Amino acid sequence: MYQLKIENNLSQATVLLNGALTISSAQETKNALLNSLNSSNHLCVDLSAVEEYDLSFMQILISLYRTASSIGKKISFVGNESPRFISFLSGCGCPEYSWIINENSVKTSEEK
Repeated sequence: MYQLKIENNLSQATVLLNGALTISSAQETKNALLNSLNSSNHLCVDLSAVEEYDLSFMQILISLYRTASSIGKKISFVGNESPRFISFLSGCGCPEYSWIINENSVKTSEEK
């Protein structure tokens, strides 16, 4: 089961992802994350209740990271430190994923 909760204000949006983040929920997940990113200066993605993920979810995260970086917005991740999630990241062939686990934030283009 997949659930999504969005808390939004002008300065920060928090998206709580819950359940299975797989190809069956990819379009809804992508739309929710992009809409939240576009409506605030800082997007916090809470992964603590995610039970399952696949490569489509990783593609969404990479795209979100690149989009945020290109438009000068900030992203942070919480609930991303589980050994299972880190194993998923390293096993999916993503050569550089420190942006999702180190310091829990993505620097904006202005901070780089």
